[in-house]
Amino acid sequence: MVVESPHGVHAFIFVVNANNRFTEGELKTLRELKLEFGEEFIKHSMLVFSFGNIIIDDGSTVNIICETIKSKGEENKKFIESFRNRIIAVDNKSDILAKQQRNRKSVIFMALRVSQNCQSAYNETFFEAAHQEKKKIKLSELGEIIFNLITRKIKNDSSFIERVDRLQVSDEFIGDIQRELPLHGLTFSHEEIKKCAVNVM
Repeated sequence: MVVESPHGVHAFIFVVNANNRFTEGELKTLRELKLEFGEEFIKHSMLVFSFGNIIIDDGSTVNIICETIKSKGEENKKFIESFRNRIIAVDNKSDILAKQQRNRKSVIFMALRVSQNCQSAYNETFFEAAHQEKKKIKLSELGEIIFNLITRKIKNDSSFIERVDRLQVSDEFIGDIQRELPLHGLTFSHEEIKKCAVNVM
């Protein structure tokens, strides 16, 4: 996506259905986006509540929605606060032309504000930094899996600790790790696992 936009992305639009208020699905999606694109993704993002017509059509609409979501838990509160003042609500169900035009203007105005507040567009540099951070997180998770597996094996086979002391990483042990990785949503090559296992040992 970033590659296809040579000048970068000036604003991401995160849309939430105000009618459903807020679900775990939205939190999960945001977590995945932050992991994939990094913290800069949030700084370049705006939050749009759709179906804004179900709530009083005045300046308090956004505050009402936000306060309701924030009251549901700490993670919800952090979700709202991460967007700061980059939040709007739109009446996307209206068939009144004036309201439709106002919706478009609100979205464009907020996107321009996001673009102006950021010193540069979200580009390949930000994406690569996010990719490296994601890799570090995944390697940390792999290290924890290996450590836990070593601990379990030592409990079941006291001689295993001798192989650990000699930094011996067998194909069988790597195979055990590879079978566990899908349970954690991880994938690593044979060599990556072996390197990480040696470091853990």
